Amino acid sequence: MKTLSITIAFVAVMVGVSCSDSETGTITTVQKNVQDDQRHSSVPTTNLSLSDLRAYYDETVFRVNLIRLSRLSSAAAFDSGMPICKIFTVAELSEPQLFHLVLDNNNNGAPFVYCLVHLIKFENDAPPRQFYSMSSIDDAIDSGEITVENTERLYKCVFL
Repeated sequence: MKTLSITIAFVAVMVGVSCSDSETGTITTVQKNVQDDQRHSSVPTTNLSLSDLRAYYDETVFRVNLIRLSRLSSAAAFDSGMPICKIFTVAELSEPQLFHLVLDNNNNGAPFVYCLVHLIKFENDAPPRQFYSMSSIDDAIDSGEITVENTERLYKCVFL
């Protein structure tokens, strides 16, 4: 039983949630979903962790780590009311990144906690290129250069 408690505590830390109080049995919604994921899925809760990526936010580049959340943990994050920003990429995050990512924080200055991944697709033989801000992405969408697909994959975003 101690091994299970340590594993759950480690996974809870990985998804950015405080560990539960083992004496009182208190458990948070996200932790409960992490435990459910471990019992009912062969897929690890954090099945993709990307370290030291570069991402632009308002034309300034930052280093970030992204940790993919499971379906149940993602649902709990959506239900929690925590701010969710958008992250834009030209390639799937599991593939090598030719360009830096772009972050959109439309949460009135709230800190980044979770990022919903959007995949940029270039249209009409437009050559792939780097975007530096949301305004450059919006301009490319308006001109028909790109379309954007919501992948519905949620990641915990940690700035380095």
